[in-house]
Amino acid sequence: MKCTIGRAKASARRGGRLLLAGACLATLAIASGAQSAQAAPPAGVRSLNGETFNSPSVQLTNVQCNLNGTSAFDFHATGTASGPYRGTFEESGHVVIGPQAHQEPGAPFPDAGWISISSTFTIVWFGQQITGSKTLSDTTYNYQYNEAVCATFPNPTADPAVTSGYAYGGTSDKLRYNVQLPGTGRCEDSGSSYVTFVDANYEWAPNGGPVVFNQFFESFTSKSGDTVRGCVTKP
Repeated sequence: MKCTIGRAKASARRGGRLLLAGACLATLAIASGAQSAQAAPPAGVRSLNGETFNSPSVQLTNVQCNLNGTSAFDFHATGTASGPYRGTFEESGHVVIGPQAHQEPGAPFPDAGWISISSTFTIVWFGQQITGSKTLSDTTYNYQYNEAVCATFPNPTADPAVTSGYAYGGTSDKLRYNVQLPGTGRCEDSGSSYVTFVDANYEWAPNGGPVVFNQFFESFTSKSGDTVRGCVTKP
């Protein structure tokens, strides 16, 4: 449809000037919008910025604890993925920690610094699988932010009031991730992630009963911000 001055005049004589003028403007706006949409470059796809993994449990296996040396274990978690890619997640990895010699005030047992963390993860998002990997970028010990534990109780390094049980796990805000996003073109995303996971069940007298934790949580921050440019969503 063409909106011409001649048609507008003819319509005005029939008392429909405003209606036709509005129709003409709407038609032109739609045509202009369609042309702009066709001319605009691909905006990209969402990164993992703001993505979170959450699970009420984590499985730790092949646990080998050495209070004064190197400890190691494997972990596996499944649960809910939230954020830009909502669905489910699965993550498996292997960790190594150093001597557990960092005793913090009030803590029932000492912690260790990480030596290494490596893992792979998969997000299932509307039937599509998004896969990625993570590694530790900094081994510097930092209580509550980059620390780990692998211990059974009682032991000579723990508070004598910790009479039985175990504690495995840790926290790190020094992880780096890489992930392949769904799309065509340059669809790799990378950035940092924060993870905390623990499986613990021990008796500590000041607590008045058993201390029990079993959980997994992780969050992602992309170096690309919210959008990965140069990647086009698959049709």
